[in-house]
Amino acid sequence: MVGFSLTSIIVLAVVFAFLFILKKGIRWQIAHGVKKEIMNNGGEGVQCPYCAELILLSALKCPFCRSDLMQLA
Repeated sequence: MVGFSLTSIIVLAVVFAFLFILKKGIRWQIAHGVKKEIMNNGGEGVQCPYCAELILLSALKCPFCRSDLMQLA
């Protein structure tokens, strides 16, 4: 019974580590894509008022924190 508990904890730790790494990778891809898009549009970027990440000036929703930016308009 003790072996099963330890195995379960190890499996859960590996799953959480994988999900954490996956989330960081997705966030990096979003950031890289947004920065590339801003550079292609002549540098028209602003900071999100909620998470302070650089986003497109024309964004309706922050791609990082998913905040609705239409409420600010």
